[in-house]
Amino acid sequence: MYSSYKAQSLAMKNLKTLLISANVGSLFDDPENLFKKWLNQFYQVVRDKDPDFIALHCQEVGGKNFAQSMPNVKKWIQDLLASPDLKSYDRVRIFLDEDFKTAETFTALGSLYFVHSRVADIRIWDFASSDFVNVKDTKVYDGSIESVGEKDKQKFPLELFPNRTWSRKGYMRTRWQVGRLSFDLVNVHLFHDDSNLESMSRTPSIYADFRRGAFNWTLDQLRNGSASIELPTFLFGDFNFRLDMVGYLRAVADGAERREQSDKSGRPSRVDFLAAGNGENGGCLLSVGKKLFERRSDNGANEFYENKNCWLNELDFELKSFDQHLFEFPVTFPPTYPFSEDCQAPGAATDYMATRLPGWCDRVLCSHSARRALLCPPDQPTQYAVLGLDDCLGDHKPVFLSTLLCTAADAEADAAGCILDPADMPSPPLLSRLLDQPGVQVKLTDRNGAVYAHVRRDGTTICVFRETAV
Repeated sequence: MYSSYKAQSLAMKNLKTLLISANVGSLFDDPENLFKKWLNQFYQVVRDKDPDFIALHCQEVGGKNFAQSMPNVKKWIQDLLASPDLKSYDRVRIFLDEDFKTAETFTALGSLYFVHSRVADIRIWDFASSDFVNVKDTKVYDGSIESVGEKDKQKFPLELFPNRTWSRKGYMRTRWQVGRLSFDLVNVHLFHDDSNLESMSRTPSIYADFRRGAFNWTLDQLRNGSASIELPTFLFGDFNFRLDMVGYLRAVADGAERREQSDKSGRPSRVDFLAAGNGENGGCLLSVGKKLFERRSDNGANEFYENKNCWLNELDFELKSFDQHLFEFPVTFPPTYPFSEDCQAPGAATDYMATRLPGWCDRVLCSHSARRALLCPPDQPTQYAVLGLDDCLGDHKPVFLSTLLCTAADAEADAAGCILDPADMPSPPLLSRLLDQPGVQVKLTDRNGAVYAHVRRDGTTICVFRETAV
C-alpha cells in the first residue's frame, strides 16, 4: 500500500476527474418528469466520486423541439449553479450553443466545467489569443457563442452531412492546464441512423460511412497536421455508433421467412421475420421499419439490457476504424440508447423503445497520448459506467469516466498504469475479445492479497483489472 506521505503527494500532484457525456434531448422536452430525476443522478455521482474537476458534455441542448424547449435550459442551469452539491465548485465555465436560427453554425452542444476550491490553479486556453488564461470565476456563455475565444466549436462541413442537409452535428473543444499537464476535452455529436431499413441493407451502413467521414475530419482538426493527437485528449459525446444490424439479423433471424410490406409508392416500409414451423404463418421474431425495431421473444427487450455473455459487444464495430488514434476502457454496461422516455410506464428504467436496434451511442474515448496522463493508484480505481441504471432519464443513459489525471511528470503516470474498479471487471468472453486484439498481452501481479491483471498493448499498459480473489 502507499504510505501516507505518498498518498499526500499523489493528492497534490493529481486531479480527480469526472467526465460525463449526456444527450439531454429528452430532458428539455419533458422537464416536469425528467429534470429532478436527471439532476439527482448527476448530484449522486458527484457526491460518490468527490472529483476535483467535472466536465459535463451535453448534446441536443434545448431538446429535440429546440425552438419551443430552449427556454427550459435557463432553468436547468440555474438549478445546477444553485445546488448545494456543487457549492464547493467555485470556478465554472459553461458554453451553450443555443442559436438555432443560424443553421450553418448551430450544434446544440453544451459543455459545462466545474472546478473544486481545493484546486489551487487551473487555466483554460483562449483559442483567439493563443494563450492560457487563469480561471478564477463563473462564466456562462449562451445564445450565440461564435465569438467566445475559450472554446473551439466547429460544425461539420455541409458535404459531410447525409443528403447535404444541415442538422445539429459537430464538435466543441476546450483545452485545460493544471500543473504540468495540458489536455483537451472534446464534445462530439455524430449523425444518427435515419432509417432502420437502410441500416439493415449492408455493413457498414451508409450512416456508419457518414459518421466515419465526419469523425475522421474531427480527428484531422485535432491532429492539426501531425500524425497523431499529441496532447492528452478525451472525446466524449453522442457518437451514434450502432451495432452491426446485418450481423444481428444473422444471429437472431437466420433461416426465418422474410415478409415485406410496401408503401403507396411501392417502396418497402416494413419487414417481418417469421420463424419457420410455428403455425401456418410462423411466429414473428422481429419487425423492422424506418423507425420501428420490435424484437419479439420470451426475453423481449431485456435481451439487450442483460446482454448475456456480452454477445452484443461482438457487433459493436464502428470504433475499430479509429484504433490507430483512440482507445476506450472496456464497456461492461448495457447499450445506452434508446431507452423508454415514458417515465410513468412500469420498467421504463430498463426498457428500450421499439424504434432502433439498441447500441452504445454514448462513449468516453481517449487518445493514445492520454495514457501518459492516466494515473490510478489501487485505492482510487478508474470507473467507466452509466448513470441512472435504475431510473428513467430519457432515451439516453449518461456515461461517465471517473479517473485520476497526473498533473506532474509524464513518467509518474507511465509507471503506474490505470486500475479499473472491480465492479467493471469484464466477463470472460469480453476479456477474451480484448486479448484477441493485435499486440495485447496480460501480466498478473499480486499485491497485498489482491491479484491485478495488467492489460498491455504493444508494451504499454492500457488498463489494470483488480480481483480480490484468485
